[in-house]
Amino acid sequence: MNELQLFIDKPFDKATIQHVSKSAVESFLSGNQNPLELELRLRDLEEIIKTIRSNPDVKDYVMDEALKFGKSFELSGRKITITGRTTKDYSTCGDSVWLDLNKQIETLKLNLKAREKIIDSGVDISTGETFDPPMEKRTEFLKVEFLK
Repeated sequence: MNELQLFIDKPFDKATIQHVSKSAVESFLSGNQNPLELELRLRDLEEIIKTIRSNPDVKDYVMDEALKFGKSFELSGRKITITGRTTKDYSTCGDSVWLDLNKQIETLKLNLKAREKIIDSGVDISTGETFDPPMEKRTEFLKVEFLK
């Protein structure tokens, strides 16, 4: 089987995506599937998609194809617009004021971490000041790793 058939057999419109998603959730919640097995299959699909889309050759190939149609076009019921993002790295400019401010930020981050350790201990031994423990929020999640 061609692995790409899963992705190209039938283009989905927005309504179909919503319908399939809703049906899958209903089936999932009805107990028709083992929830852990389904979670693993969903993670597998996410990883497959992430791996394909992050491949530089695939990215270039997709962009080359899109450029044939111009800056903005429609395809399979979707509007596609070629756009971009510019980032700036100010550390390379040689501006001493910026470099000093950035250094101050890094120092403040380190100071904040050090202060958090003092607060976690419950008392600042240099001043005798005591602290209530910080509020904790716990979020549980599954960590999933391949065995081999």
